[in-house]
Amino acid sequence: MKAFFLRLALRISAATASDDDADGVAAVATTLNPAVVVIAAIGETASRRRAAGTSPEDHFSLAALSQRTSAIIDGIKKKKKKTYSGDDDDCGGDDEWVTLIHGDWYDLRPFVKSHPGGPIAIRTAAQLDATLLLHSQHPFTDARTLGVILEPLLVSDDEQARLDAKFPAVVSPPPALDGHEFDLRAAEASLGIPTRRRRRGGPSSSSSTPPPAVDPFEAELKAEVRAYFESLAAKRGISLLEATKAPPEQWLVFALNAAVLLVFGLIPLLRTGSVASMIFAPLSLMTLLGGLWHDGGHFAVSRNWRISAAFASSVPWVTFADEWYSEHTVWHHTWTNVPGKDPDLLPESRLRYRPAARRQSQRDAGGLADDNSLHPIEIWALHASLLIYPVLSVRSAWDGVLLRVVPFKKLRGLAFCRYAAARLGFTVATLGWPWLLLRNESHARRAACSVVPWIVISFYFVYGNFVTHLTEETTSGRDRSWYRHQVKTTSNFASSMATSPLWVRLMTWFTGGINTQIEHHLFPTVAHWHLPMIQPIVERLCHKHGMPYKNAPSLPAARKLMWLNLVPSMSQVRLKVK
Repeated sequence: MKAFFLRLALRISAATASDDDADGVAAVATTLNPAVVVIAAIGETASRRRAAGTSPEDHFSLAALSQRTSAIIDGIKKKKKKTYSGDDDDCGGDDEWVTLIHGDWYDLRPFVKSHPGGPIAIRTAAQLDATLLLHSQHPFTDARTLGVILEPLLVSDDEQARLDAKFPAVVSPPPALDGHEFDLRAAEASLGIPTRRRRRGGPSSSSSTPPPAVDPFEAELKAEVRAYFESLAAKRGISLLEATKAPPEQWLVFALNAAVLLVFGLIPLLRTGSVASMIFAPLSLMTLLGGLWHDGGHFAVSRNWRISAAFASSVPWVTFADEWYSEHTVWHHTWTNVPGKDPDLLPESRLRYRPAARRQSQRDAGGLADDNSLHPIEIWALHASLLIYPVLSVRSAWDGVLLRVVPFKKLRGLAFCRYAAARLGFTVATLGWPWLLLRNESHARRAACSVVPWIVISFYFVYGNFVTHLTEETTSGRDRSWYRHQVKTTSNFASSMATSPLWVRLMTWFTGGINTQIEHHLFPTVAHWHLPMIQPIVERLCHKHGMPYKNAPSLPAARKLMWLNLVPSMSQVRLKVK
C-alpha cells in the first residue's frame, strides 16, 4: 500500500519538480504517513506554481486537490475490502461508476463525492465511452493534473477484459449513419491521459513515441480564452474555475427578471388569464430560467454542483434533468449534428433541404413548399403541443433508447410507473391548471391559457434550434478535429460584439446565450453571461485558421436564413429515426 502512495506522490511532484525534489519526496515517504506525503507533494507543487507565476487556484485549487486525493485514498482502501464483482446489476453495484476513456476502463467510485460536478457529472459518464465528454468538459484542466487523478482509477487488466465483454456496445459502438469519426489522438495527448493500449490489439505507448500534435486552432483557442478567464479571476480575486461560472451581475439580472415575471407575468396569468400575460409570462419565464437551466445542465452555473443541478431540474414540464443531461450534454454536445449520435437531430429528421436551383425557382414562384413538405409554421405547430416530448420520454425509459437514437436507462416495474406518472403528471398539471384556477372565465379563455404558453415556449426553443443548428451549412459541416467540428456545425445570430455590444448583451439575456452558440459549443462549461466576451477571440481565431464563422447579424437576418434554407418534410422521419 505504501508503494502506491509513494508512486502517486512521485507523479504529483514530478509534474513540476526536478529529479532532486522527487528523490526528496521519496526519502520522506519512507518515514511519514503516506497520505500526508501525497497531500504534501500537492502542496509543494502548488508552491512551485505560485513561484513560477501560475495561479495556485488553477482549475484545481490546493484544497480541492487535497480533497480529491483523500477521496482516491479512501476509495482504494474500500476497494481492498470489497471484491470487485462482475455480478452486479448494470444500474448499481461496482459497475455503476465505470467509464471508458480512450479505450481504457476507469472505476470512478472514489471520485464521486469530490468531483466538482458531483455524482451527477460522474453518473452521466457511467457505462459509456466518455472520451468526448471528458474532452469537451475540461478545456482548462491542467493535463498533468488530470493524468495524475485518472491513473489510480484505471482498473486491472482482468477487469478491463470483463468490462469489455459486459459492455460490447460501448467498446464497439455502432458507427454514425454518415460514417463520421473524430481523430482523438491529439486530444488524448492534450489531456494528459495515460495511453496504455494493452488491449484491443494496440501496442502500449512508449516514451520514445512522440505524442501527436495538438490542433493549432484548438491550442490557440484554449490558450487565449484561458488567459481571458485568468485575467478575470485575478481581477475578482477568485479561482479560474469560479471565474467561468455565473458572476454576481448575472444573479442581479436574475433577481430583477424574477420580480418582473412575478408582477407582470405570473400574477396576471393566474388571476385573470389575460391575453398579454399568456405571451409575456412564458417569455419572461424562459428568459429567467432558460439560460440558467441550460447552463445548469452543463454544470456552468456555480462551482457548487447542487446549485447547477437545481437549475437543470427547474423546467420539469419540458424535460427531466436526467433526460437533459443524456440527450443534450452527453450526446448532442459531443456528436453535434452527427446522424445516429445526436438525439437533438430528432426535429431535424422532419426537415429536408432543397437543392439551390430548386430553392431559387420556388422563391421566384413566390412559394416555399412543395407537394411533400410542410410549412415551417406547421412544424412549429407540431412542436408547440410539446406533448410529443413526454410521450417520447416515457417511450425512451421503456426501450432504454433515448429518442430512439442513443442509449438511455431502461426502467421496468414500479420504477417505470413512477417515472411515467411523474413525466406525464407535470404535463397534465401544466395543461390543466386553468380549469382549476380560472373557474370564472370562459372555456375558450381557459383553453387558450392551456395552449398559448406552450406555443410561445415552443417558438422560443424551435427558432433558436433552427437558426443555430439546422441551416444547410451546419447540418453538412464535418471535421475530424472536435473543436473545428463544433464551429462547422453551429452558427450564431446577433452576436458580434464589434458592431453593437449592448444589443448583443440584450440578445444574450433574452435567448439565454443561444445567440452565441459557437462559443457555447466550444466551451460548454462556461456560463452564458461570459460568452459575448470571448466571442471576438473565437471569431478572430476562426478567420485566422480558415474556419467558417457563421453569424446572422440580426434577428430578421436569422429568420431569413432559416426561411430560405429549410423546407420541413416528414419523408425522412423513418429513415433517420428508425
